[in-house]
Amino acid sequence: MKCKRYILTILEPQSEQVITTTFTRLKLLAVLVTLCSLIGAGMYKLTSKGVALHQQHALTALRKENAVLLGRLDEYQQRVNTIVSDMNTLRHTARDIQVSAALPGGEIAYGVGGPNAEPDKIRPETPTAQTIAWNLSSLESEVRMLKVNMTDMEKNVASRRDRIASYPSIRPVRGGWISSAFGMRIDPFTDRFENHPGVDISVRNNTDVMASAAGVVKAVRKNAIGKKGYGKYIIIDHGYGNETLYAHLSKVLVKEGQKVNRWDVIGLSGNTGKSTAPHLHYGVFVNGKAQDPFNFILE
Repeated sequence: MKCKRYILTILEPQSEQVITTTFTRLKLLAVLVTLCSLIGAGMYKLTSKGVALHQQHALTALRKENAVLLGRLDEYQQRVNTIVSDMNTLRHTARDIQVSAALPGGEIAYGVGGPNAEPDKIRPETPTAQTIAWNLSSLESEVRMLKVNMTDMEKNVASRRDRIASYPSIRPVRGGWISSAFGMRIDPFTDRFENHPGVDISVRNNTDVMASAAGVVKAVRKNAIGKKGYGKYIIIDHGYGNETLYAHLSKVLVKEGQKVNRWDVIGLSGNTGKSTAPHLHYGVFVNGKAQDPFNFILE
């Protein structure tokens, strides 16, 4: 059987040259196989290049994600450092409060509570970035709570310290002896019973008279009128309803409105006013009512 032949004629327009080629089925089949091979090879190269590009994009995305995670780790580390610093500050503050307020030692306990829960359902054990962030946020919340509580404690201790400083707790003069106690007594001038709203402390003339607590000078009298009244005197307002009186002075060393601290010398003892000899009349008043000074002196 004769093989069929196929003729391919190509005409070049410019030179009008005609090229004629004869193909057999076998030759045509070979040409088709070659073309398919070339097309397949091209497609393989394109596919390989596409896969490579996809992998490159994926690698770039992973690098970006890694950079983000590294940034978060740096942020978490900074937050951890801040938490550690805050905790150390809180510990030092708590120790200072305990020392300054003479509070008993030991850790400060905070009352907490709530319904029972399984720990693994609250904080997953897998240390993922999300759980680390959650735990850090929880720690930061606890630190904020500790700061608020510590601030309240500092205010409370400061208030107590201020109240203690304003408590008339010392003897206003050194030495001497009690010549007349608080309460009913026989008046040395009239020989009648009267209420004595303070204590008389006999001391040498011009002995230093000290403020028995911190406060503000409420009133002073620098001029005595004969043998009447308290003579030269000082009244100090200590706040919290407490006031003290220092009378029969020879000299006043403070002025009205002046702030004084405990142990400050405010005047000199004397014999002015209704007085038989050099001494200090010392009175303590709470909300305007006279109190026995011995109930306040802690020395």
